[in-house]
Amino acid sequence: MNINGNIRNNFGALNVRAFKKMADKVNERNEFDARSSPPNIQQTFVAYITGNTVVTTGRRWKYTWGLAHLDSSNLFEQRSGASLTYTNTGIYAYNTVEALQQSGTKDGPGLTHSSIPSGFTLQPIATGTCVHMLMSRGGDSLLKFTFSVANAIDGTCP
Repeated sequence: MNINGNIRNNFGALNVRAFKKMADKVNERNEFDARSSPPNIQQTFVAYITGNTVVTTGRRWKYTWGLAHLDSSNLFEQRSGASLTYTNTGIYAYNTVEALQQSGTKDGPGLTHSSIPSGFTLQPIATGTCVHMLMSRGGDSLLKFTFSVANAIDGTCP
């Protein structure tokens, strides 16, 4: 939003129409316009997980994602043409449940890693999963995307 605050002379009466136009301009925002968000505002939206990259082998991943919505058939689908995506921002999303898994012996939420039976491993969040994504700013003022979903354990008996 660009507001020119230089008033050099009387600009006339402030009527209802003029006030509404000013209010509309002040309240104007694009969907998820991160550039104009105050640094401490958190926004939540539905995201579609599109892939993952290993951060810590078998324990932690970073995720690519896209914007999703509930369609007219009540099915979640990835929203095509959305500007808020990993592809457009270049910012990976992180699963907050996996924070416990970055070090130590526990897997989130509270499973002892050594208790996972032989032949089974902790799995990343599956591609195609829809999650509630939180957009916020970190201590460095950069955008961060996080979600919170427990990881599955999968494998085969030896």
